[in-house]
Amino acid sequence: METVIEALDEAIRTAGGQAALAGHCGVVQGAVANWKNRKSVPPQYCTPIEENTGVMRWRLRPNDWFRIWPDLRTRPDAPAHQPISEQAA
Repeated sequence: METVIEALDEAIRTAGGQAALAGHCGVVQGAVANWKNRKSVPPQYCTPIEENTGVMRWRLRPNDWFRIWPDLRTRPDAPAHQPISEQAA
């Protein structure tokens, strides 16, 4: 299974580096480095990353993308996820 770091590294490469990706997101380069260290991209930055690099939001937030962006659940290319009604509260 792909990790958040692998997806983020792809986004960084595609953007042309951490500073370029940061520019797309309206943050400083250190924020991108911090995401790598934490192994987590805040949800509000996933859409700009997807729009600018093509790295899908579900790859950046594999454990909760279906809660954050329910509209993505019905896409034919969306990864499998546990239905919301079956998840523990």
